[in-house]
Amino acid sequence: MTVQVEVLAAIVNPSDSALDEQHREWARATLHAFEAMALPGGYVNFLTSDDRDRASQSYGRNGRRLLEAKRQYDPDNVFSSTVPLPLSHLT
Repeated sequence: MTVQVEVLAAIVNPSDSALDEQHREWARATLHAFEAMALPGGYVNFLTSDDRDRASQSYGRNGRRLLEAKRQYDPDNVFSSTVPLPLSHLT
């Protein structure tokens, strides 16, 4: 059986940086609690743009091929996305 879990944290007043950080820490701790039983990385459509390491884990060995196709067919980044690409493969 496969179960998909999405961890979300939201606050009413985003200008409250202390509350914002508290919610972010809660989300990180909750995510960490699932790591032992989760597949590496995560479902890429649920990752945020700063989740590049998890994106690399998610794409695995296909990450390099994805970036090569992106460079060849979209060199001007016309089809940009909030889904993070595995940029660690670029180095």
